[in-house]
Amino acid sequence: MIVSPLLCGGLLLGIVAEGRTRVRPEMTEPYHNRAKAAIDAIPSVMGTWTGRDEPVPKEALQLLNNPDILSRRYVDTDQSDRWASVLIVHCRDTRDLNGHYPPKCYPNNGQSQIFQVDQDWTIKGLKIPGREYHFQKIEPTKMTRTCVYNFLIAPGKGIVRDMQDVAKVAEDYQQRYYGASQVQIVMSADLPEDQRRAIFTTLVSQLIDCIRTLESGGLHK
Repeated sequence: MIVSPLLCGGLLLGIVAEGRTRVRPEMTEPYHNRAKAAIDAIPSVMGTWTGRDEPVPKEALQLLNNPDILSRRYVDTDQSDRWASVLIVHCRDTRDLNGHYPPKCYPNNGQSQIFQVDQDWTIKGLKIPGREYHFQKIEPTKMTRTCVYNFLIAPGKGIVRDMQDVAKVAEDYQQRYYGASQVQIVMSADLPEDQRRAIFTTLVSQLIDCIRTLESGGLHK
């Protein structure tokens, strides 16, 4: 007759202990504060490139549940016709990033996807798996072709190239409150490939500290 109460008591203690180790949103605040500070610290001048912040549509902010975000267009002061935009989005819940992905958001803005290829970069010793997308927009008086270099950051998993990897992390309640981030480098697809790669490398090399901070969130941070 004594065994059953003891078992119940042990089970109750186990439930309490498990509840204490479960990650709650407030426990991830120090990481999110570091992430915001790292994004805010990204310089507006990177070598010959000078940037100006661009407004973010309210609809996008609502979709992403008010993320920490950098949206900045850089122009090469040595060649003023060369530009590239840097977009960094950090969501505090992994699930909030799901709707913000090039194959979804660019077509929603009237651009047709015409090309994609997986890419693997190594910049300042950091391996970055990502994907290159090309989009095309045809208007009555002109046609615009845009190249988007995109990669995602899922704390607990690292840098990933596909939204499916982020979704897998979101399934883990122990990780989802560390959120997820996305980095896009956007430029004209009409530039030669070697120039596009050089621009990407120049700009991302200035983002490495931020990227390392964004991927640092996790159960042991």
